Amino acid sequence: MPGTLSTSLSPGVTRVAVTSLYVGAMISDHAVICFKLNANKSIKGSLQTVTSRAWRRLSRDALEADLAASRLCSDLDKLTDMSVHDLAKLYRDVMTELLDRHCPVVTVRRRVRPLTEWFVAVSDL
Repeated sequence: MPGTLSTSLSPGVTRVAVTSLYVGAMISDHAVICFKLNANKSIKGSLQTVTSRAWRRLSRDALEADLAASRLCSDLDKLTDMSVHDLAKLYRDVMTELLDRHCPVVTVRRRVRPLTEWFVAVSDL
């Protein structure tokens, strides 16, 4: 049966073995080909430490209640005599305190890997 089977593998794949192959009935000059590949890919990449907040764990209702009871919202008359600089500092301090309580900063290590060629090509469009 004439024809070719071409496969494209990423550069990180080190070993490929065809474990099973089935060639179906011919339709015109094409045939259905089913196969399984066992591929071992080497894991390359460096570890990177990243800090961020666990935003999915944030309870908006609890944050809203604490914000309403905070110095930013509890007594607005005290804020009228403050300068813009003092208001910005108060906002930063209160919001940082609330976020640290409700959505603390977490540090995780993740492996940085190069993007695959097809993803880079699609993202450049």
